[in-house]
Amino acid sequence: MQKIVLRKSRPSTVLIGTRPGLGGFTIGLVEASNANDERQSASSSTVLPLVDVINHFRFPDGDRILRHALKVAPNIAMLKSHARAAGIPTIMSMTTLAIGVPNDPRYWSTVCAQVQRERDLLRQVRPDEQDYLVLKPMYSALYQTRLETLLRHLESRTLILAGLRTNSCIICTAHDANMQDLKLVVPSDCSAARASGEHKQALDHLKNMLDANINRSNALKLELVSEDSFGKQALMKS
Repeated sequence: MQKIVLRKSRPSTVLIGTRPGLGGFTIGLVEASNANDERQSASSSTVLPLVDVINHFRFPDGDRILRHALKVAPNIAMLKSHARAAGIPTIMSMTTLAIGVPNDPRYWSTVCAQVQRERDLLRQVRPDEQDYLVLKPMYSALYQTRLETLLRHLESRTLILAGLRTNSCIICTAHDANMQDLKLVVPSDCSAARASGEHKQALDHLKNMLDANINRSNALKLELVSEDSFGKQALMKS
């Protein structure tokens, strides 16, 4: 495995990690390549990890999960747009063993040309040039990945978690984040599971066991979600 690198490659561009496709424990290319957006190079007390929204759904119950994912995809897209406007970076976290090389344009072309429902989902949630990319080998976005290194670089203390599945990758990431004393926001309308009952059960667990804020995304005041102003009063509409 190549040594992890943290450097500036050109103005307002941050690269961290190793080349993609070298195994489940590498981070892949993490790049903010828009030279006109200096926010991506600066610190941010809050980040938005989108977990496994880029997915091939070729596994048991994949169709059920995809159906629910399509329902929340517009909310995730809107959350990402509002986060960017508030200067909050987005981190796309994807499972390497299931996805392959997710930032290869040939891969995108292949995936987008397949099932219509998957194409509809990708059109709404696919990463762009300003997103960070973290590859993961298992459920948690923090387990044997370089996400912790990226969070330290960005000086982040609050995670807004969204994606798939609420009762699997989201809840595993949340527990790992909690053990690192990171604050958690899990908008209830920006994640999905195989069934609504599983989704609700996972949200209740996140709220009761991890003290996560699970308000709907339209109740968040993202400009106030910071280490100094974190709290339900900052996350609710006035």
